[in-house]
Amino acid sequence: MKNYCYKHRNQFLATDNVCGNFRFSSDNAHFTVWDSKEIIPLGTVSIFHNGDDENSLIVTVTDSRGNIDTFLVPPRNTRSRTYANLVSVHLTCSGSRIQFCEGRYCLHLHYLV
Repeated sequence: MKNYCYKHRNQFLATDNVCGNFRFSSDNAHFTVWDSKEIIPLGTVSIFHNGDDENSLIVTVTDSRGNIDTFLVPPRNTRSRTYANLVSVHLTCSGSRIQFCEGRYCLHLHYLV
C-alpha cells in the first residue's frame, strides 16, 4: 500500500493504493474488497479475473447515496471503473461448475483528511 499526502486548503488530500489477491470458494457467497463508512473516497476500482470460461465474476459497488453499480469481469480480463463517494466493493462468483474464484484487485483512493 502506498500513501501520498498533498495539502489542499486547510485539509490534506491523501492517496492510497490498496491491492491484493483473492481466492474464495463457491460455497462462500461473496468476497469483500472494501467496506467503509468512515472514509468515503473518490477512487478507481480495478479487478482482474483469473478464472476459466465456466464462471463469472460479478463486481458490486455501492456509493454513499446507496446507488449500486454492478458489472461483470470476463475470465482472464481486467475491468476498471472510477467512482465518487465509494462505500463498498464486493465480488460474487457464479457459474455452472465453480470450485474457486480467484484474481487480483487494486483500489486507487483519494480522500481529504
